Amino acid sequence: MYSYKKSTILSMVATALFMVVVICLLCFGHILFKMYYIDFRGFSSEAYLKELASTLSACVYPGCVLGIVTLTLLFKMLLNIYKQKVFIKENIIYLRVISWCCIIVAILTGYCAISYIPLTVVAASAAFMGIIVRVVKNVMQTAIALREENDLTI
Repeated sequence: MYSYKKSTILSMVATALFMVVVICLLCFGHILFKMYYIDFRGFSSEAYLKELASTLSACVYPGCVLGIVTLTLLFKMLLNIYKQKVFIKENIIYLRVISWCCIIVAILTGYCAISYIPLTVVAASAAFMGIIVRVVKNVMQTAIALREENDLTI
C-alpha cells in the first residue's frame, strides 16, 4: 500500500473519531455545561439555566451541526482522494462549503464571546481556518482549470 493511502486512511479514521466526539457533545453537552457552570464557576441553578440556554442555543448546538457538516464533507473529500480523484469539481464544492462553515462558526463564537471572552480564540481560529480552506479551494480550482486546458491542447 502506498504511503499516501496509509495517510489518507489515517485522516479518515481521525475524521470519523472527531465526528463521534462532536455527536457526543451534541448529546451530552448540557451535562458538561452544568458541571462547568455550577461546580466549577459556582453559578446558582437559576443563573446557570439562563447562561446555559443562551450559550447552547446561540453557539454550541449550531456549531456542532456545522461541525458535523464540515466533517462529513471532509470525509467525502478524503474518500475521493483515496480513489485518486483529487482535482475534481466535487472537491471544490466540498472545500467551498467547509470554508463557509468555518466562517459561520467564527461569527457564532464571536457573538458568544460577549458572554465568555475565551471564545474569541475559537472565533479567530475558525476565521483563520476558513481563510486557509478558501485559499486551498482557489488553488485547486485553478489547477482544475489548467488541467482542463491542457487536456484540450493537442
